[in-house]
Amino acid sequence: MKAWVLNLKHREDRYRRIVKALANEGVDYEIFHGVYWKDPDFFKTLSLNDMKIYKNWKIEGSPVKWYNRGVNAGEAAVAMSTILMWEKMLKESDDDMFLCLQDDTVWKQGDLKILMNLVENTDHHGADLIYLCGYHTSGYDYKFKPIDKWYEEPDYVYNAHAIVYKRTAIEHMIANGYCQHLMSLDEYLMIQCHTTHRMDVAEDLGVVEPMKAIKVKHSENIIQQVNDMDKVISDIADTPEVKL
Repeated sequence: MKAWVLNLKHREDRYRRIVKALANEGVDYEIFHGVYWKDPDFFKTLSLNDMKIYKNWKIEGSPVKWYNRGVNAGEAAVAMSTILMWEKMLKESDDDMFLCLQDDTVWKQGDLKILMNLVENTDHHGADLIYLCGYHTSGYDYKFKPIDKWYEEPDYVYNAHAIVYKRTAIEHMIANGYCQHLMSLDEYLMIQCHTTHRMDVAEDLGVVEPMKAIKVKHSENIIQQVNDMDKVISDIADTPEVKL
């Protein structure tokens, strides 16, 4: 299984760090340079790739902060970049599974290869995507429903920075309109799996049959995001809402 890394060109620090970490693991990898929301050609790139930002995310008066606004620029950029990387993966590889990492992913040397071997050699219980990270909004101590010795069933999971996708899952998401409804990747995956409060969005997207997600047990303590939240926030969380 090959690792595909989503990186922004101006984040050379992250590029150097994750390339070194992957080389130390001895795994095959490719770096994909994504689209930055501050790029002056951002909206032109959006149009050239026939992509649109989802318009109905905001719930007026919602007490939930990420529902009380529209899709922000960082989320749209990550979504667009992820789809472009998915398309390249499908075109250039015959693999049935793909490990996708964001460039702020960190782990102790040896742990990533262990998790990759685990995924490659265990039953996935019909899952379409396998989280190697992520936590519930209630925090890292939240207990997901166990499936077997290795896996658990995530009902509401954030931080999609290390995920194994089945080829069929990527094909399904591309064919069923993520390109026309760009939004938070975390939220989009939960909508596809019917594990979110935003089933109103699922209806907009025509999501009927849910995909299935599983998560490696305790993986949130193994694969994490690097401790530079000031820069993470500037790239995604606190970027301005896109005015449509």
